[in-house]
Amino acid sequence: MSSSKKGGSSVRGILPRTSYLIQTTYNRINQSLYEGLTVIRKNSKTFWIIQIGYWSITLLSACLIYYKPQLQLNALDQTDKEIDSYKLGKMLKGWYDSDPKSTTSNFKLAALFTFIINLTIGTFGVITLPSLFIPLSGIVITMFRSYKWGQIFSPFGNKPFPESINIPHLITMLIEAQPYIIAALGDWLLTRRLYQKYKETTTKSKSNSKLAESKSNQKDETSKLKSC
Repeated sequence: MSSSKKGGSSVRGILPRTSYLIQTTYNRINQSLYEGLTVIRKNSKTFWIIQIGYWSITLLSACLIYYKPQLQLNALDQTDKEIDSYKLGKMLKGWYDSDPKSTTSNFKLAALFTFIINLTIGTFGVITLPSLFIPLSGIVITMFRSYKWGQIFSPFGNKPFPESINIPHLITMLIEAQPYIIAALGDWLLTRRLYQKYKETTTKSKSNSKLAESKSNQKDETSKLKSC
């Protein structure tokens, strides 16, 4: 009887803690999303410029394949080699090649792994991290990625590639590109902030030098008056 009471009390003690942890996690995620959307809303013009630029380069690159289809073959071969060079890449490739309707298919798991990899390595590692050292490099990398996307997913090449004209896949591409575009926006905001800091520092140093010069002139005038 006493053991059952202890068990019940321990469960009652765990439940409030678990509930608090879930609520705290939800509040943090909600706050982060709200802050992120607020930043995008405040910089909506820049966000849409990057958005339009990304898809314009993708479209132009896709149209370029009509005149130079060999570029698509080279891009696809290079992508296959990069994927096959990693154990995880080979595994994901096998999952994607499996039938999504099969009971043993890992298609959804492959999509989840791809999302995580794109969010961590593709966004932070490839775009955000370089922009911390070289301003605007994240935007350049993002636009280069859109250029490669146009080559890979173009429907105008010689090599049959049905996913390139598949509507659900295009929707997936649209969603997948948003972290890259947001990371590019972050690069622009960081560069703008660094420029503002540089401008403030330069202005402050100029004003300090002018103040020091005026004090020096005053001292010279005072010494001249004393000598007279």
